[in-house]
Amino acid sequence: MKLSYSNSNCLRKEDDAMTDEKPTISIILPIYKVEPYLLRCLESIQNQSFSNFEAILVDDGSPDNCGKICEEFAAKDSRFKVIHQANGGIANARNNGMKIAQGKYFGFVDPDDYIANNMYDKLYQAADRDKADIVICDHYRLEHDVVIPRHSFEHDEIFTAQEAMRLVASDKITSYVWCKLYKRELFDQVQFLEGYDFEDLNILHELVHHSQRVSYIHDCLYHYFINPSGVISTLTVQKEYDHFMAWKRRRDFLQKLYPDLADYTYELFTYCGTRSYWLSRYCGDRKAAQEVRALLKSEAKAIIKSPLVRTKQKIRLLEVLLHINLYRFYIPKAIRNGIERIVNK
Repeated sequence: MKLSYSNSNCLRKEDDAMTDEKPTISIILPIYKVEPYLLRCLESIQNQSFSNFEAILVDDGSPDNCGKICEEFAAKDSRFKVIHQANGGIANARNNGMKIAQGKYFGFVDPDDYIANNMYDKLYQAADRDKADIVICDHYRLEHDVVIPRHSFEHDEIFTAQEAMRLVASDKITSYVWCKLYKRELFDQVQFLEGYDFEDLNILHELVHHSQRVSYIHDCLYHYFINPSGVISTLTVQKEYDHFMAWKRRRDFLQKLYPDLADYTYELFTYCGTRSYWLSRYCGDRKAAQEVRALLKSEAKAIIKSPLVRTKQKIRLLEVLLHINLYRFYIPKAIRNGIERIVNK
């Protein structure tokens, strides 16, 4: 893929080369159609109390003014670099950003979100103090002007890779890529899976596999912005299928390398699989529905027996296997409306 770099930014970097100091942290942003929120995000990064960073802004062929905003912002702050590329998706944008990143650590921010001004300071301090390969913080969920704190654990924790993997398997450690700091070496053998949604869910288990220690700090430092209308309008058969397949990939990975932990994936494997099946059915995608049902059926006996799967998920699995269509009575209204909107199209 052909990439274009900001010329003014490159010139500024040459002027600054006399310091010969590489950034400690590279913050990578995939940017596409987020013009109303982008400046807020960039300013929150610029105002970090941890100043030795570079921010790599990957304009992923955005058709609005995002590319211009990035250029104007980078012209005022030499820590910001801009890449312009044809649209390749979030995973491709992040992979291309990492190719030019110079930091010892990688961080990722979504451009419609924003971060606390001490986020990377706290993450880096924890990484240094705990000798951790990955550091995790909590986040605020912003929806309908309501700010909801989301905590994974009750206090700070340090996990071995094995302990962290069990928590990843059950999604107790969430797969969100943006609330974490990573040693760059973890990405020597791992990259985001391109061409699929839920790119972070596809790789977190691999990153933990290559780590030794994972640190968690009980602070909400990331502001995750939710646009409900966006969730409904972007609901598709393909995205639900990708979500399910990401959990299948995680299960396959664990089955091969951590077989005693694989069954921890069954709860969300079942949840995402039944969602994908019924949405495929409603939208007339018979091939996808049959494939998902076959995968669920192949694990059905183990799922039914598993004490790690809640009863309601087992019931939903049986509905799929027995073709009992009760799905529309218990799915959230927003998702139901989204399904009906797709069907009407």
